[in-house]
Amino acid sequence: MQDKEQLVRDMFANLFSAPEKYFGPESKFYIWGPGHPPAVGPEAMKAGMAAIIAPLSDISFEFGTFATTGNKVFSERTDSFTVAGHRVTVPVVGVGEIGPDNRFIAWIDYFDQFWGSKLKKLETILNNKTK
Repeated sequence: MQDKEQLVRDMFANLFSAPEKYFGPESKFYIWGPGHPPAVGPEAMKAGMAAIIAPLSDISFEFGTFATTGNKVFSERTDSFTVAGHRVTVPVVGVGEIGPDNRFIAWIDYFDQFWGSKLKKLETILNNKTK
């Protein structure tokens, strides 16, 4: 199995353009965290991510600590982006479960509650723009 830390780094480097390399048709990505329904499969992930990143620019992921146990990987990271002329940084802990095919079965991002509420407001704004 590929090094789990490198797999996570590669997945995030290609998340918006090629999730099918890292997720199967039944894989789940909890884009807005565990309290919301997941995007299931690469096409739903692409659609969900496209809606999120449309108003954003200068998106980056800075990784901190990684830990693994069995087929799970945990990563600390800081997501940064610019929206409406403002630079935003969001502390995140992500947990992924890796299948025998070296693709993710699931990925869940856990946000700091303060940032989670701010991102929920962003989700509402994005949903209203797509209607």
